[in-house]
Amino acid sequence: MKYGTYIFDFDNTLFDTRGGYEACYRKAFRIFGMAYDPSKYYQYISTPLHAIFEKHYPGCPCKYREFVAEFVREAENSVVDTAVPFPETVECIEKLADSGKKMAIVSGSYESYINDILDNNGLRGHFGTVIGYESSLHPKPDPYPINLCIENLGIRPSECVYIGDSPGDITAAKRAGIGKILVDRHGSGGEVEADRIISDLTGLFDRDKSLY
Repeated sequence: MKYGTYIFDFDNTLFDTRGGYEACYRKAFRIFGMAYDPSKYYQYISTPLHAIFEKHYPGCPCKYREFVAEFVREAENSVVDTAVPFPETVECIEKLADSGKKMAIVSGSYESYINDILDNNGLRGHFGTVIGYESSLHPKPDPYPINLCIENLGIRPSECVYIGDSPGDITAAKRAGIGKILVDRHGSGGEVEADRIISDLTGLFDRDKSLY
């Protein structure tokens, strides 16, 4: 394989966290009189909370802090306990590990949740570093969290590929100067500048593709 280090997004890439996060959105939206649209879930999950809130309450930082507090309170009860790996996730992670590949996670979710979920599924030891919301001064699509991950691992950008499920993931990887693979589980397509588009993680091992 071309790359020595695989950096993954978390939600909707490695783990299905929809059940838990939908509960968070529904509760926080309801408390603040905002209409929740289930059909827009993947739009919500790829949009920073402040940007979602700003559309309904522009220029209200105090209300935003309350909104985040409600969201986090529900997340503590829902996200970790309901997250499940996608059917191919564990096998693919173990296969990469057996091949001697380094792995890391860069996500907009809270590091504490990611680490707990990985621990619950016996996978935390495979990842050299986890960069989440707490460490991201500038979230994706800014390259900051990916650059911080690369710095923590002590590797060169040319060794890395980022695997994520949203256009923002691909933009962040491009800005960081690393490889970029889009996981399009729902066939949404769209215009993205990914090096490859795969339907699930097994596509990482498709040797018919030109990257490998």
